[in-house]
Amino acid sequence: IARLEAALKDPASVASSQAALRFDNYPDEHPNQPWSLERQLAAVRAATYEQARQCVADLHGIGRLRLAAVGDFTPADVQGVWDKVARLPKSPVPYERIREEAAPSAVDTAPIVVSMPAKPNASVVGQALLPITDDSPDFPALRIAAKVLGGDADSRIWQRLREKEGLAYGAGVSLAGRSFDPRSSFRLQASAASPQAEAARASLQAELARALKDGFSEQEVERAKRTWLEERKTGLRSEKGFVGVLSAGLENGHDYAWIAQYDAQISRLSAADVTAVFRKYLQGAPLVWSVGRGE
Repeated sequence: IARLEAALKDPASVASSQAALRFDNYPDEHPNQPWSLERQLAAVRAATYEQARQCVADLHGIGRLRLAAVGDFTPADVQGVWDKVARLPKSPVPYERIREEAAPSAVDTAPIVVSMPAKPNASVVGQALLPITDDSPDFPALRIAAKVLGGDADSRIWQRLREKEGLAYGAGVSLAGRSFDPRSSFRLQASAASPQAEAARASLQAELARALKDGFSEQEVERAKRTWLEERKTGLRSEKGFVGVLSAGLENGHDYAWIAQYDAQISRLSAADVTAVFRKYLQGAPLVWSVGRGE
């Protein structure tokens, strides 16, 4: 309750919640259907102890078990852990993956602006849901496009909003691919002082428009490819990164053979490839801009 009450007093949280509702094409009662902050708060306040007990009785226990382990231990050590975990109670409900709806094609894209007094900082976000999974042949090119546009400190958005214009504390692009259902998220974002919020949004929009109009250069794409592949190697040098890949691969099938094929696709990309895919998915994609700021 305290967390939701605090979110209702935060313009960035309210703006984000309102934006999520724009992409709601779920059937009623779907577990992933977004709710307004007010509806969430009312539901939590109305929840009872008996309902919590019934939820545990209905769902508690193991439905599907996966184990990935990396470290200084023997196979017998891992088997011992497996044996202990496997003895835990089984869930009365069999495991079934909850299917996501495909990204909606019709979205209300009217800008969202939430202003509250005495809030010095602002959050600016432009979000689209794209009908693509990370298994798609197009996804590696989309990943590199996001990298060039706003994936790191050398990207177009960071260089413009942070280094050149000094509008933002941080700025960039994130691409979150879904493995099973075509509902991947593409976000442009900036954090800025509240008086700079509108200028930051205008600069984000200008960089998106420039990328769609002019595309990406070979130099930009080659740099992004090198950075991506080096970051991939770095991530696998830690036990945490290694075990994370193994664990995720047990669910989505992205084992090291899949990763090698994916990275090979990235290494073969040209600027023309990246530009074409970026235009394919972002040209005309419903994009919702939201600003949470002080008055």
